[in-house]
Amino acid sequence: MSSTCKLLDLDRDEATLSTCDGASHYSSYSLDEEVASDCLETFKKCSAIIGFLVGLFIQGSTLGLTFMIASLEDGSPSATHYVNVTVMWSIFASFLAVAVLYFMRSLVISAFYSTNDPDSYFIELKEVFMHKVIRNLEKFYAIGALGGVGAAWCITDVALDVKSHLLHSICTFGVAAMWYFSSS
Repeated sequence: MSSTCKLLDLDRDEATLSTCDGASHYSSYSLDEEVASDCLETFKKCSAIIGFLVGLFIQGSTLGLTFMIASLEDGSPSATHYVNVTVMWSIFASFLAVAVLYFMRSLVISAFYSTNDPDSYFIELKEVFMHKVIRNLEKFYAIGALGGVGAAWCITDVALDVKSHLLHSICTFGVAAMWYFSSS
């Protein structure tokens, strides 16, 4: 059964489940657990991928900034300057990661309320599902971001041939992978 071909219209008094062949099936309203489960699985993967890309970007840009400071200062930046710039960039990059999560969360909420009548008889059932989606968004985004940071460190350690730190980087990436697969 292909989950990508199903559409669940949650905006009627009766649920309409449409398939790719155009057939519609009506029943009294209940959230189709199989469709909801398929949607959540897809949403988990997408959230983790977006988190991974954000984590990879943030850690990569922080490492790139560190390299750039060392290059511009001929390899010997003052400790105060180095720490100030690195800390400020890390705060800014972390703020970006949280902002991306906030905007993704806002998109889910606004899409939910723009497609559902707040006076609908079934709004409470739909809100329970929306809260489940948001919890999964936040959780898998964080897992993906941790994986992205670990991957950025692994890439950096391999590129710079720093074998002593590679094990720590692989462990960070491995923890994210274990967390993802144990939560799916």
